Amino acid sequence: MKLNATTVSTYLNLLPVFTSIIAIASGQEAFAMYKVLATILVVGGLCLVTRSKG
Repeated sequence: MKLNATTVSTYLNLLPVFTSIIAIASGQEAFAMYKVLATILVVGGLCLVTRSKG
């Protein structure tokens, strides 16, 4: 199975988001509003990149 660069970069860009969620859920890190803003920016950027040009 071959993955294209867009698919791979999407998962790589989401790693910090998942890491932050897991750290907050396990009590290793405190919740902060800048993390929510960062998550919105990452997801918004991914939507722009993967959006169909149709």
